[in-house]
Amino acid sequence: SQLQAQSAPQTALGLWMRGGSTTDNHCQRDQGQVSIYCGNRQILIDCGVSDYGVPEYENFYSAAAGHSTMQFGGLAPNGKPVYAPITVRTLNNQGGSVSIDCTAGFPSTSNYSRDVDWSTGGDVKITDRATFRTPAPATTELFRFHTGTEAELTIQGAGHDWTVSWPGVVVRLTADVAIDVNQASFPDQITVSKVHRAIVVRCASACSEINLVTAFQVDTSMHR
Repeated sequence: SQLQAQSAPQTALGLWMRGGSTTDNHCQRDQGQVSIYCGNRQILIDCGVSDYGVPEYENFYSAAAGHSTMQFGGLAPNGKPVYAPITVRTLNNQGGSVSIDCTAGFPSTSNYSRDVDWSTGGDVKITDRATFRTPAPATTELFRFHTGTEAELTIQGAGHDWTVSWPGVVVRLTADVAIDVNQASFPDQITVSKVHRAIVVRCASACSEINLVTAFQVDTSMHR
């Protein structure tokens, strides 16, 4: 019975968040990265590392492109450490609330912060607030969220309000500027199939700042 209990399907919600320190001896352009797991299910991922020697390492795996964070104007080179402090507001067995100052990792911004609020019931809210030094041109990709599924995402919405879903997960994206939300397939070294779908967020027209709320509702009772 003890063995059966240990092998029972897991449903605990787990989150990982990435800040940064100037003393980091291994760094990628992943400031603000949020990963979400629910038991064995991968909800939001970074793409991992394929091989440090391949060209894709620099332009994808270690870059912002391979992470669920800002995509506009990341600091180069990717391995340069930056100060991206994490402030913990609350943290307990019911959830938590933290803030990450990602400005130093993205010199395209004069200010970029990411707030993450979550509950163990499966609600995760990511709030991005960014002000750009130079307006982002229309159709610029601003954010990318790497999901843990290879299934095609269902996307509905327009303008300021969008919904993205796949089995066991519903995501609502709301912004104070008009955005376009679509999907793309990307490689990874995390999922079984080594390929997944990502949510891609672009500005519909040139914008000098954006406030984007990305709210995940994860069905914690769903077993793989």
